[in-house]
Amino acid sequence: MDAADWQVRTTTTFRWRDFNGNRVYDAGESNLNLNGPDFISQSGGSNFFPNPDERQPKSDEVSLSLERELMQNFGVRATYLYSRYSNTYRILNTLRPYSAYSVPIAAPDPGPDGRVNTSDDPGRTFTYSEFPQSLAGRAFERFSRVNDPNANQQYNSIDVAVSKRLSQRWQLTGSYSATKRNVPFIYTDLTQPATTAAGEFNGNVESAPLNPNNEINTADRNWENTWKLSGVYQLPYGLLTSVNYEARSGYPWARQVQFTGGRTIPNITLNVEPIGARRLPFSHQVDWRVEKNFDLGRGQKAGMRVNIFNILNANPVLDVTRLSGPNFGRPTDVLPPRIVELGFLYSF
Repeated sequence: MDAADWQVRTTTTFRWRDFNGNRVYDAGESNLNLNGPDFISQSGGSNFFPNPDERQPKSDEVSLSLERELMQNFGVRATYLYSRYSNTYRILNTLRPYSAYSVPIAAPDPGPDGRVNTSDDPGRTFTYSEFPQSLAGRAFERFSRVNDPNANQQYNSIDVAVSKRLSQRWQLTGSYSATKRNVPFIYTDLTQPATTAAGEFNGNVESAPLNPNNEINTADRNWENTWKLSGVYQLPYGLLTSVNYEARSGYPWARQVQFTGGRTIPNITLNVEPIGARRLPFSHQVDWRVEKNFDLGRGQKAGMRVNIFNILNANPVLDVTRLSGPNFGRPTDVLPPRIVELGFLYSF
């Protein structure tokens, strides 16, 4: 991995004290200890190292599918799929291990408005952990990827689909699918819990860093549901029209709070409720197309089509601000508006 390459260029900035006033750096005019008083910042470089016991992540899938024609040109299919991801990675700070987070920090949950002693306070204290001052600073950061069996993920999916083949000028397909996720620790970066839907779907090989704070309300054991319906109809004069409908269950999420006041972890953002305590609304989208093709002879063809995406101009919320405060619950992403697309085709 690139992060474990020790030959990456590193820039470290220290405070310089020109004791003799010659405007030239002389030895001893800066404390070069990364935990010293003159350390300002460091960029680039790597504080990762390879783990000789690292195992490659694996995925296993088992599926069972049954299909049956109920009548001429009409059939149904049912499928069950089980997926398992093992040898999942977590990031371990070997100089500040799991057991080092031994200092409990208790803070009140300020409620959705992010302010304590207001009417929406839930009246509870939230506790997380920080490490001793003796392990603070960049000098105690040396990371490695490790395989944690507790982070292995499982997915159970079912899918039921019906299909009517093209006959008598029309065709129809429809399906319903549902997936039950069992993700013990959602993906996050090295320091903060995941804060967006995109961050939580980083993949199936990387999980939360290996420390107790990244195990607080980070399990995702929710259902995801999707409905799809599409149809095609051949109109007179060679016109072809089709409609697609899709509905998705709202994404599960949790309210977050940024806690401050710790010594070695001065601020940290955590979920204060289980993922799934809140859900985004269902999203519904209808797309429509009409097209016409022309045969120009001598192997030449021309065509034109009109696509209208989100024809009903629906605007369901796809993500919100999860952090308690003045913007809590404010939409940050919605379904794109109605879009009309004109297309022309010429082939020879």
